[in-house]
Formats: sequence, C-alpha cells, structure tokens
Amino acid sequence: MTDLPPDPAPPPRYSRKGLIAPFGIVLIALALWSVWWAVLIERVESGLNDRIAALREAGWTVRYAALQVNGWPFRASVRLRDLELVAPSGQGVSAPALSAEAMAWDPDRWVLVARDGLVLSRGDRGKVTLDAGAVRASGSGWGNAYPNLAVEIVEARFTPLPGAEPFPLASAARLEVYVRPNAGLEGGPGVAQPAGDPADAADVLVRLIEARGRPGGPVAALTRNGILTVQGEAVITRARDLSGQDVAGLTAAWARNGGALLNVRGELTAGTSTARFDSPRLAAGPDGRLTGQVTLTAQDAAAAVSGLTGAPADALPAADATLTLSFADGEARLGPLALAPAPKLF
Repeated sequence: MTDLPPDPAPPPRYSRKGLIAPFGIVLIALALWSVWWAVLIERVESGLNDRIAALREAGWTVRYAALQVNGWPFRASVRLRDLELVAPSGQGVSAPALSAEAMAWDPDRWVLVARDGLVLSRGDRGKVTLDAGAVRASGSGWGNAYPNLAVEIVEARFTPLPGAEPFPLASAARLEVYVRPNAGLEGGPGVAQPAGDPADAADVLVRLIEARGRPGGPVAALTRNGILTVQGEAVITRARDLSGQDVAGLTAAWARNGGALLNVRGELTAGTSTARFDSPRLAAGPDGRLTGQVTLTAQDAAAAVSGLTGAPADALPAADATLTLSFADGEARLGPLALAPAPKLF
C-alpha cells in the first residue's frame, strides 16, 4: 500500500490590524475635528448673539429675516438674509444677503461678501442704493489694539432712493479702504509722530478709482464732467477712541480726545487736472469741521478750481502751481479764495 502524501500546511494567517488601524485613526481624527468645529461654531454663534444684543441695548436697530451658522467641515460660515443695521442717528446699512466666512483652522481671519449690493442709510438725508459687481471685506488680528481691515467695492453705482438728498457720486470703478495697526514712523524733517502709545495709531489707505459725479453736483463740477481718482494715506492717532454708537459719535469722541490724521499724502486726478497733496496734520475743530492745511502741487489747477467755484479760469493761479488749501473757521480756502464749507467730520 502506497503511503499518501501529508496534507498541505494551512496558509499563514495575517493580522488585519494593519488595515483597520488607518481607518481608525481617520475616524478618531474626524471625531476630534468635528468636536473642535462644533465648539468653534458655538463660540461664533454665541459671540454674534451677544454683539446683536449689545447693539440693540445701545439703541441700534438690528433686523434680519434669517440667520444661519454652519460650514462643516472646514469653514465657520454665517449667512444673513434681509439684514438691517441702523445706528440711533439713522446712519446704517441694509443688505438683501450677507455672508461671512472663516477657515476653521484660522478663525481669526474673516471674509465678508454682500453679493446683492447694499442700501446706505444717511439719517435725515435719506437712503442710497449701492449696486456693485462685488462688495467684499476682510478682517484679522482682532486681539490687537486695532485690527487689519480691508474693504473692496468694484463697479459701484450709487442711486438715491425717492425723497433722499442727492449723492455726490454716480459711479466708481473701484473703492478700496485698508486699515492696519501703525507700523511705526521713521523720524525725520516734516514727519509727525503719533502722540501717546504708538500701538494706539493706525495706518489707513483709501483709493477711489475712476469715479464720476452726479450731473450738476460738486464732483462733476470739479472734474468738468470727467473722472475723479483719489489715492491717499495717513496715520490715525488715538485709534482706540474711534468708538461710539454711530459715525458722528465715534468721530466726535476721537476728535475731542486729540485724534488727528498725520502725514497725509496722496494723488488726485480731476478731469484734466492732477495734483499731489500732503499735510503734516489734519484734525477737527469744535464745530466738527476739518482744520489744517494741505499743500497741493498741481497741474492744470485752474480748470478744476474754475469748475468748482465758477470763477473765471484766467483769474485763478497758473496752470502748474504749488497751492495751499487751508481749512479753518468752517471754510475751505485756496489762498484768499473761499471754495466751500470745510468737510464736516461730525
């Protein structure tokens, strides 16, 4: 009898732990991330509700049709529909739709978008619609004395609503505003230094690009129905005093406590006229109107001044000149020539 061959050895058994472990790690990480996201959203929602309650207690009107907070898994997202935010003075803004988002791993930086434009409330002067190709804003560094802020409006069109006073601008290709904590000033001739704590100052940059004035308005007169472009920068002192229930209130408190604009400089193009401008210091007087002096190095200045004042061009300074625009006693003057009331800050 022939011996049968032995049964083959069973195949080796491999542990499946190596396959399960990565999935387990992913599930644990997802669970921990979801807990962090839930905590973040709770903080955002709680902080938003607290802020709304504080504004209402201070006399603000805060209304909205819907408020949604979500964004899982990678964002913290706030969406508001039919928002109305108006200060006790009647100044404010409303938006059909407003969204704000921050990445969950960087909750200090927020980006805000008003995709359907805005309505600007100007108190007794009425409301103006702002239709635009884009309305965006961002902010970060909220723990600093003054945060980093950026506002960008593209292809803006301004239309006063029935019963409202005229608005100076009809349109603008771009409007940009940037604010950041003061980066420090280098000392030198003609350079003003912020008073008090340097951390209490902020740098600001404003750009109004290719704006057109309403027909018959001051901007249209200044540009002779042409285009206005202004780019300027300054240092705002006592930035922490820019607080209050509305624009007028915060500006008044800031001015009373010695707030000022230092090292103002920039460029202006009004129709065929161009100018560089600078001022060591601008502030507000007791009446809320601008005080100080601005030096203008202008080309074809007569055209702009003639359009603004109605004075004959041949009675005005030469086409290329260095001019001093002064703000005092509630008036804006170019040498002996009174131009208009000084701009009112509050």
